[in-house]
Amino acid sequence: MSTILITGGTGTFGRDLTALLQPTARTLRIMSRKPAPPDLPANIEWAVANLATGTGIDDAVRGADIIINAASDSGGNTHQADVVGLQSLLNAAQSHKISHFLHISIVGIDQMPFGYYRHKLDAEAVVSASVLPYSIARITQFHSLVLNILEPSLKIPGAPLRIPTDIQFQSIDSREAAAQTLTYLHTPANGRLPDIGGPEVLMLGEMAQTLLDARGDSRPIEHTLTPDPKVFWPSPEAIEAYRRGLNTTPDHCCGSITWRDFVT
Repeated sequence: MSTILITGGTGTFGRDLTALLQPTARTLRIMSRKPAPPDLPANIEWAVANLATGTGIDDAVRGADIIINAASDSGGNTHQADVVGLQSLLNAAQSHKISHFLHISIVGIDQMPFGYYRHKLDAEAVVSASVLPYSIARITQFHSLVLNILEPSLKIPGAPLRIPTDIQFQSIDSREAAAQTLTYLHTPANGRLPDIGGPEVLMLGEMAQTLLDARGDSRPIEHTLTPDPKVFWPSPEAIEAYRRGLNTTPDHCCGSITWRDFVT
């Protein structure tokens, strides 16, 4: 039995990890920038800390045995939080003799020309340079992320859905990704673990049609190389990488909850 620290514990993936670990873990400690919610279960501790500023990190790590680093800042402060702050977290982990540092990353970041992904790749290098026992788990996009990509384009009633229909995703249910990740919790790889991808590779046009059908929405889907600028999309170079499927890992299909299952 171990004390497990989950950074980014209030995010989608962190919440799923917590839900899976809480029934069996001796102690879980959630690290977040937010204050603790009321009525925490008896075996869950809370640590307020901020990777971007470095505040609270040492106190958050003290007494932990394993760290699952699910924290990330995709809002423009990625390098400071995910690289500089990560180094502070690793320094504290080394000082407190953590037995396993399990770092969560993203499939394809070494091939995708996208600023956020470059910082995630830098973060992997920082972890790999550490003397700690570590593992790096790369995961494909969650179903919920693809839904968040499509949702803004659906807000105008009846308007055609204009998207790059030929980009690829191998999305996975975040709960299944968490369950697969936890199979490696007690065995450091001292390198990358096998990639974790969803059960199928789909074109975004297929995914959009499945979503529209599930909602009874008959609007047309129009292929475009230049998505609506009011809706977030990565750079044209990154879109081309998605088109080539560089964000997928077809040889590592995990889970059984498909995109259709998720949206219906």
